[in-house]
Amino acid sequence: MITKIRFMTICGIFVVLSTAGFADVSSVQDLRTGLAGEISIATDHAGYALASRNLDGVRMHLHHVMNCLEGPNGTDFDRVVENPCSRAGSGAIIDAKDASVRAKLQSIDATAKTGLSTADETAARKAASDVQAALRMLK
Repeated sequence: MITKIRFMTICGIFVVLSTAGFADVSSVQDLRTGLAGEISIATDHAGYALASRNLDGVRMHLHHVMNCLEGPNGTDFDRVVENPCSRAGSGAIIDAKDASVRAKLQSIDATAKTGLSTADETAARKAASDVQAALRMLK
């Protein structure tokens, strides 16, 4: 009986430890808040767009960037596509108090829209690269 209890305890510990490695990365992103958090998350998704295997992946992550920048009240916000910044703020453009930062974010958003609207994967990746570089300059 004691051996069975020990075995079950060890199995339980193994399950807990093994599932910890599969924790959702987005839970880490949820800890980043405010304008800096939104910019950081958007920067990550621009990188994910660059690392995507195909045009659909590039577009998906560029849409995530746009959702982070525009927030749920944005013109091009897509409720069907994930908003990785849902807990970070209202959208980086809305949350930016400085007019020059807001203008830069709007320009970055326009670049993301260009990448999203093209059927040319190379052009979409170029847009993602430009978006990532511009966001990094704001960090």
